[in-house]
Amino acid sequence: MPGRTAFDYENKIYTYLNMIYSDILQNDILSRNVVFDVNELGNIYKLIFDNIGKELSYKNIYEIIKKNSSLLSHVTIVKYVELLQSSFLVQKINKYDLSGKKLLENLYKYYPVDFGMRNAIFKSFAHNRGKILENIVLNELKYRGYEVFIGTSRTISGIDFVAKNNSEVLYFQVCETINQDNIKRETKPLLKVNDSFPKIVLSLDWNESYDEKGIQYKNMTS
Repeated sequence: MPGRTAFDYENKIYTYLNMIYSDILQNDILSRNVVFDVNELGNIYKLIFDNIGKELSYKNIYEIIKKNSSLLSHVTIVKYVELLQSSFLVQKINKYDLSGKKLLENLYKYYPVDFGMRNAIFKSFAHNRGKILENIVLNELKYRGYEVFIGTSRTISGIDFVAKNNSEVLYFQVCETINQDNIKRETKPLLKVNDSFPKIVLSLDWNESYDEKGIQYKNMTS
């Protein structure tokens, strides 16, 4: 939320972000829909934001909520998640089967539409820079008109984003830095993709862009 830049102190930023969240909750969700338990809606919201970038299904959410003695039905949970999406608080990213070239409808990853809303709920600024960077790249790709998916197959896992725009396809891995400890993990999935579309590793490293084994390494701010 760009308005947060008008404030210098964390408590004022939280107040501003919570005001935005309350407005969205009241004007975009509660005034237009029947929500029997606002607290449970908030619990689902927190659950999703506590698992940013992790695989979740409606069944997963239902089982986690039930462990906390929730009485919500599976149908209601689906409805509440969809309300959070339609109000642009969260965005659901489908998994894409690279071998079968089709969407997988039972597992998703969720990201904030704006990371400030996550900070408003948890009243702390996230320290997982990797997930923040993923979120930034995801939002930028969607802003540029790409459909974005999570790439996977029986032999490939861990491709952060597959971006498609008509006949154009791009594969992305996103990390804070590339070093000897993580380069194999980040590049192995890309090397297994058997097509000629660009495969890109984005990081905050200030090295000039270069190609290696068909993989492009780029600074995400350039």
